[in-house]
Amino acid sequence: LKDCAIEVIIRPDQPEDFPRIAEPAQRTNQLNFTGRKYDRSAIAALLGDPRQARFVVEVRDRFGSYGLVGFCLAGREGDTVVVQEFMLSCRVQGKYVEQAVFAYLADHLPGPTAACIAVNFRPTPRNAAALRVLETLGFSHRGGRYVRGIAPGDLSVDFLTVIAA
Repeated sequence: LKDCAIEVIIRPDQPEDFPRIAEPAQRTNQLNFTGRKYDRSAIAALLGDPRQARFVVEVRDRFGSYGLVGFCLAGREGDTVVVQEFMLSCRVQGKYVEQAVFAYLADHLPGPTAACIAVNFRPTPRNAAALRVLETLGFSHRGGRYVRGIAPGDLSVDFLTVIAA
């Protein structure tokens, strides 16, 4: 994967991203961590909630751009980063993009230094790939979420370039 020169661009959502967020919110299955499907009006309500930080994920590599491939809604509960919603296209499955997003949130979400990251996960018949990601990264099921303690930089992926835009 290092030879692919993968770049993960993570940035706050913009109004013009709405169509590209609404599409995966209705179609993503394998890497939809809560398994929820949202219609356009529900996505508009999520995007209008000022209490949560909203990010889009774009990926490109030496072969070209994958475009906007994901959406994440996250917030803080003290020193815990809470990932409320996370959807990622299966086109980037296996490229460690999920891990890069978790590392970005732990290091860049405003608030105290993160000690934990908690991911809302609800199993469905089609999102076992998302559960495998959490288990591989050492998350454990606690209180309806998957939780993992973190230290600065311990989720970083050395062969990906993360660009905070």
